[in-house]
Amino acid sequence: GVAISGAVAMSETSDSAAPDEKRALLQVAMQKRAKQWAAARGGLVTLLTSLEEEWPHAFAVPAGQLGGAGVPRPWVPSGTSDREVVRAYKRASFFLHPDRLAAAGRDTSVVVEAEEVLKVLTEAHADRSGWLTDAASGAQRSPPAAAARAAAEGFAARAAAAAAASASAA
Repeated sequence: GVAISGAVAMSETSDSAAPDEKRALLQVAMQKRAKQWAAARGGLVTLLTSLEEEWPHAFAVPAGQLGGAGVPRPWVPSGTSDREVVRAYKRASFFLHPDRLAAAGRDTSVVVEAEEVLKVLTEAHADRSGWLTDAASGAQRSPPAAAARAAAEGFAARAAAAAAASASAA
């Protein structure tokens, strides 16, 4: 029937269509995950603070270049003033820009992941009144710098443990 002929037609498509199909599947999956992340975290400041922890693939290279635990991350606001939040948002946008990642030779999955995360951040940036909202309580909050440092340190420790595990497996 129709389903079988559709499957045959799909199997007869050119190889150039395969990357587009992969990209479309990745986009659907990442869009769903990015929206869930936004709903669970809340406003822009909370999203920026959790970027490296939630999206390690997109931030593995820049985080590695910055160094380990305790090194301030440019995509984490150093405070809650509008200027500091906008600066962190712009830095995150720079590191997540799909064209920049593609030009650097990053995998399609990382590029698509970054696109969807950037869409969520852009939506959160547009809602200035919700920048400091915490999804768990719905209240406005100020993220302590210590929490941002702890998140970065936790990520660095997990990355080091994964590297050690892969080195010992080899």
